[in-house]
Amino acid sequence: MLNNQAIVKPEYLRKFGTVKTLVQKELGAYKEACQAFAQKVSKLNGVIAIGALPYSGYVDIWTITNRRNRNLDRAIIGCLIEVVREYEDILFDFMIIHEEELLPEDAIVLYKKGK
Repeated sequence: MLNNQAIVKPEYLRKFGTVKTLVQKELGAYKEACQAFAQKVSKLNGVIAIGALPYSGYVDIWTITNRRNRNLDRAIIGCLIEVVREYEDILFDFMIIHEEELLPEDAIVLYKKGK
């Protein structure tokens, strides 16, 4: 079960409000940023899925890879940094998961290898 509370810096609380958030069913304001990230990362060899779990105030982005690989992780993080710089008003919570673990059940699938 996902906890719908996050630990955030005080400056984010002032900007985005309460820490208690609700899961959203659509990407809404996060759609363009999430699609930009997925477009960049889906081209990397070893990425098998990308999902987003939007909340009011921030978005979780899950990137699933087929193996542990430091160079792949660095490339994924580089793509994230590009997107964060372009969409600086959006607060991201970002995870790289290795070894073919599944996206969260509620996640919106942005990319899945083979689909």
